[in-house]
Amino acid sequence: MSDTWLEVTLPVPAERLDRVCDILTANGMAGLVVEEEGDFLRFLEQNRQYWDYVDEGLAQRMKGASRVKFYVPDSQEGQEQLRRYLAGLEEYEPQTVSLREEDWATSWQKYYQPIPVGKRMYIVPDWMRGQPVPEGRVPLYLNPGLTFGTGAHPTTQLCLELLEEVLRPGGQVLDLGCGSGILAIAALALGASRAVGVDIDPKAADVAFENAALNGVGPDRLAVYAGDVLTDKRLANKLEPGQNRVVLANIVADVIIPLSAKAGEFLAPDGVFLTSGIIDGRQDEVQAALERNGFTVTKHLERGGWHAFSAEPVGAGERRWILETERLYLRELNQGDFQGLCEILQDEETMYAYEGAFCDDEVQEWLDRQLARYRKWGFGPWAVILKENGRMIGQCGLSMQPWKETEVLEIGYLFNRAFWHNGYAAEAAQACRRYAFETLGADQVCSIIREGNTPSQNVARRNGMRPEDSWVKRYRGVDMPHDRYVIRAPRCPAGREKEN
Repeated sequence: MSDTWLEVTLPVPAERLDRVCDILTANGMAGLVVEEEGDFLRFLEQNRQYWDYVDEGLAQRMKGASRVKFYVPDSQEGQEQLRRYLAGLEEYEPQTVSLREEDWATSWQKYYQPIPVGKRMYIVPDWMRGQPVPEGRVPLYLNPGLTFGTGAHPTTQLCLELLEEVLRPGGQVLDLGCGSGILAIAALALGASRAVGVDIDPKAADVAFENAALNGVGPDRLAVYAGDVLTDKRLANKLEPGQNRVVLANIVADVIIPLSAKAGEFLAPDGVFLTSGIIDGRQDEVQAALERNGFTVTKHLERGGWHAFSAEPVGAGERRWILETERLYLRELNQGDFQGLCEILQDEETMYAYEGAFCDDEVQEWLDRQLARYRKWGFGPWAVILKENGRMIGQCGLSMQPWKETEVLEIGYLFNRAFWHNGYAAEAAQACRRYAFETLGADQVCSIIREGNTPSQNVARRNGMRPEDSWVKRYRGVDMPHDRYVIRAPRCPAGREKEN
């Protein structure tokens, strides 16, 4: 095989490109590169939603372009091939450039050097692995030859700088438009427990996983999906709505603007939405969209004609939950919790007291009932959120339940099995008991527990409740004996009347 090659360029009028390509193919040259300004401009116009900016060098190279390129060995044999390929095309004057094999393989690498970003990140080409990393910085290894997204562009750097400011160890991150996966992988390097990426390009997952492997990240910590979160509800439910500490969108203004109406659904109660990729002149539109969709911009960065925003839901600095304990938040459930509820209500072991796991339709019906309870009573079962990472780990709250000939105020609780045996159910149930007495002014509150459900009975006892009576409830066609555990409101000290 030749070590040197000839790059052959034929300048051809645009209207004759097809004819020239047909002749070259008929002469035996199948590997053709066609560059034509009109095709380039049409491609840009048809896909303009994916970018606001085209590299000036690329645009200049394509200006007026109308040419065909191909390659032959730079040898006597290659010259003979060239004469054969050009038969019938004598009217065109070929331009040739000699290229060495090594020029194609590795010469481009000299243009890539490690890049310090922000205060902590250090982006390193993979072939420079093993070189010293500056003290206090976290290396992120990438292969710039794989795809776009090398960390050199200001939009990526701005997003990384904002990310390291807002990310807390253990938090979960969602990257919308993840591309090469650089931002999601960086989040994991900075201490995120898990990252999820999504991109409209189905090839993005392969590239992201390749880059993840360079950094020792496996599919247990990084998930990548292909699709459009704006139109695909099933996909949106996979992205763990309501549980992401940070949502990233380093795309373009025309995509960020509609995403701003959706991003809040994916955020944890104390989450942050980071946007970048906004070219100069579009920043006011993006900020207006963020504010229109319930966000407050907390930081605005600009570099080299590009803008990035850090934004929080309005009121994020205030208490956005109903109850707070040492380790937990309790808030109203919403449609974004569907996937988290499926993890609980579709687990056979968790649902043994309910005669089996729910299907998707039953989960949705259950969620709809809770939303109706909020509207009717102002309370109901609430989502239980783990403070350390914003993940929904269960549901616990108050509801009116039938008991014999009346209705009683009950504390119910059901938790993701992965979080059992940590005291979370008792912690949440005790907060609900205090809410029942102090906020609702209830005289008593109970927990109705199926006979033999020892773990739930233990939670009730830790909540100060004691068994008071029994009743057989019929559910799913099965007679189920239940015990009612009860606790009454503390009596007022002598000489004081109970406050209304």
